[in-house]
Amino acid sequence: MSMPSIKRYVKSDYVQPNKQEEVTSAIVKYLIKSMRPIAEIENEGFIDLLSTIAPTYHPPSRKLLRSKIMNSCGSVVKCMQTEIGAAMFRSS
Repeated sequence: MSMPSIKRYVKSDYVQPNKQEEVTSAIVKYLIKSMRPIAEIENEGFIDLLSTIAPTYHPPSRKLLRSKIMNSCGSVVKCMQTEIGAAMFRSS
């Protein structure tokens, strides 16, 4: 009979890097889709929500979050410019 691993009884404060990035990406998506300000991540209710859902998650700085939002929005802008350019070319 094997003994259970001690890992079953120890809470870890470590968030796997892929899970950390997954939660951060979900926050970025939320902020963009709901048109919320970056300061939302400092809102007491939002912090409570995060600590309930992912207690070991540590949100990124506003600067990093802003960068991720700008990168996401930049991709959308480029795509829209391409589509508008193509539509203008077809209508000429």
